[in-house]
Amino acid sequence: MVQIGASNWYLFAGLGLLAGIASGALGVGSGIIVIPALVFLAGATQKEAQGTALAVMIAMAIMGTLRYHMNQEITLYLWGIIVLSIFAIIGSNIGSSIAFAIPAPVLKKVFAGFIILVGVRMLF
Repeated sequence: MVQIGASNWYLFAGLGLLAGIASGALGVGSGIIVIPALVFLAGATQKEAQGTALAVMIAMAIMGTLRYHMNQEITLYLWGIIVLSIFAIIGSNIGSSIAFAIPAPVLKKVFAGFIILVGVRMLF
């Protein structure tokens, strides 16, 4: 298991590139890639990985939004973005509080179950 540190920049560079490609191409958050990778490859706790993934999403979301906005074939609806953002901020605050209260092993299983459920639902 690799430890988190500046000496492992290559791991984080590759992980960032992969997360960015998945985010831009599929519209998924970095959590699907970054969280499992940080937990299994870098030895981060579930909560550390989740916090890191959330921080990484800020930069990716800004760049992805700008690229989509520049495409003339795509319409981004400002009011929808504003309403979604306001309530996402509220929800993120609530969700973070819930995550802090859940033991890490349980949180890891909840995360895995959520990913599986979403994947199966999208498949069918």
